Amino acid sequence: MRQAGLQVSGLSFHQPHAQLFTDWSATFPPGLTWVTGEEGTGKTTLLRLIAGDWPIASGSVMWLEDEAARALVLGDVYWIDPAASARDDLTVHAFAAECQSRFAGWSETAFKHWAKTLALTEHLDKFLYMLSTGSKRKVWLAGALAANARVTLLDEPEAALDQASRQALRSQLARCNQVEQGVWLVASYSCPIEGQPKQTLRLPSG
Repeated sequence: MRQAGLQVSGLSFHQPHAQLFTDWSATFPPGLTWVTGEEGTGKTTLLRLIAGDWPIASGSVMWLEDEAARALVLGDVYWIDPAASARDDLTVHAFAAECQSRFAGWSETAFKHWAKTLALTEHLDKFLYMLSTGSKRKVWLAGALAANARVTLLDEPEAALDQASRQALRSQLARCNQVEQGVWLVASYSCPIEGQPKQTLRLPSG
């Protein structure tokens, strides 16, 4: 029986002044893959392509399980562009309700726990546009940690976080890495956990 995981095959994506991926393939097992590399090597772009934000020129992104492969569907992937404003007209409660309707494994208990841990409790009735950059990032992280998605994509998750929130996140990501709760792709310059991630993917420059 094949282990569940994410398979990217023959990926090609070119921008006007850069060819970031050409016939590029990789396999991502359950646990945490640290995606790193220099500025402009395509870390965020890779997450966007896997999430389906941007169309790929060629190639495929598939979920593998029990000797079968299928295309990812909306409820498989948790991804939110940290800089996006598309959900700004939602309250934090409404955002959680949106996630609950999307992810079969959503845990309201976990979301409440992370809202408290990340000091979001007083903001739950506020619209997202009212929150600071750091507080919005905490909302996205609380959603990621409660969604139990097959694939979770995080882009520089420690940015704009206070020290206590950063340490809580690192500890939880380390647990997800150890117990292999889905596939976690974390794009960042520094390793997002203490210890060894399941896999390290360093994107080449140039």
